[in-house]
Amino acid sequence: SLKREDIRYKSTYLTLYSDEVVHVLLYPENSSDSHYGHAFFFSSCAAVFWGLPSSIRRQLLKELSKFQERSTLGTIPSTRTKCILPLVMEEFDHEFNYTVDNNRKSASFRNDAIRLSDFSDPVQLLALSYGLAQSVHLLLFEEVIDKLVKRTRTLPDELARDGRIQLSQRDLKR
Repeated sequence: SLKREDIRYKSTYLTLYSDEVVHVLLYPENSSDSHYGHAFFFSSCAAVFWGLPSSIRRQLLKELSKFQERSTLGTIPSTRTKCILPLVMEEFDHEFNYTVDNNRKSASFRNDAIRLSDFSDPVQLLALSYGLAQSVHLLLFEEVIDKLVKRTRTLPDELARDGRIQLSQRDLKR
């Protein structure tokens, strides 16, 4: 069970969609509140949450961090490897607003606004979550590229000034 203030959350519903994503349905334990939320965990190390308070999201990530391998932020795993990136919610956290309209035929996502036709349909949420997870993955690639550009920014100047670069062949290739 996960605890938010005086409400404990539990899950008896877990679905594995191929080898890429796990879906967990969480709902309050021993409460008249029927509100529930969804959590999707992707093999690319991204997590997408629907309808869960921030405290529960943080607690879930904290619990999951016990099962991840440690490495540097500069390493990006493929979708077929274990997650080796640190779970850093603060750096990549972005909240989108969503509305549920049961009269809609399908979900849509436009200008940071998500419109759902059925909050209880995990497949609909999964489709949108894939896009959100890919956006996190791209953000990580951008961070790695930005760091690489900053590290190598002086190399062209050094080559123009000295006619060579003061790095070993191995380091230069990297």
